[in-house]
Amino acid sequence: SERYIKARSREPSPLLWDVSDKLSELEMMHRNTFQWGPFPMDIALEDALGNGRRDCIFVDSPTSFYLSTNQYLARKKLRHHLLTSLGWNVRRVRWDDWLSVEPEKRVEWLRVLMSSPAPPELLDLELSPVKEQLTEFMRFKAIVKQQRYQDRYEPETMDLGL
Repeated sequence: SERYIKARSREPSPLLWDVSDKLSELEMMHRNTFQWGPFPMDIALEDALGNGRRDCIFVDSPTSFYLSTNQYLARKKLRHHLLTSLGWNVRRVRWDDWLSVEPEKRVEWLRVLMSSPAPPELLDLELSPVKEQLTEFMRFKAIVKQQRYQDRYEPETMDLGL
């Protein structure tokens, strides 16, 4: 008999929504937060060229790294390797890279990322000091908190013209 094992649903993070918005500005058709076999996917782009090669983007929040470091968790490296082996072009948007780019330059940053070849393996950056990582993490948390506040208490108004 076949059994259905329900996967835990995932909500896109504010960081993922921001990346998705910028991809939309680039007019890149994509799909957010879904399950592809056993793999949870963040963003998958439509195959506009029809070449059979699939493109995806993983938005790496601080939980993708060992605590207070910029070193990827082993499971993230394994997923990157497996998806690449299965024919995916896997690109990554690191939370600290995204914050370091000025908001008005993020569309161009994504354009460059998408036009460059996808790395076959997920490599760590040089280990940075813990204090530096914690400072960036606190800045990231403040931005997310501010975004959630705006979404909750300052919703966009719609002019229905009534």
